Amino acid sequence: MTELRIAPHTVRRCEVIEIWEEGLFIGAIYPANRGVRIVSKYLQDQSYPVEQPFPGSLAITIWSGK
Repeated sequence: MTELRIAPHTVRRCEVIEIWEEGLFIGAIYPANRGVRIVSKYLQDQSYPVEQPFPGSLAITIWSGK
């Protein structure tokens, strides 16, 4: 079962939504400059490497279009 949890983001100092699957942390969603960023070790395709705060993860950014 997938579970979403709200948690503090220690680097950006905002709240993030953590994504958990059967007790395993699989990703996070948090605000970006003009949209939201989704970070996970399990993303494929349109993604790029990130190190902070999730080493070894990939990220995609969804822009708001504004």
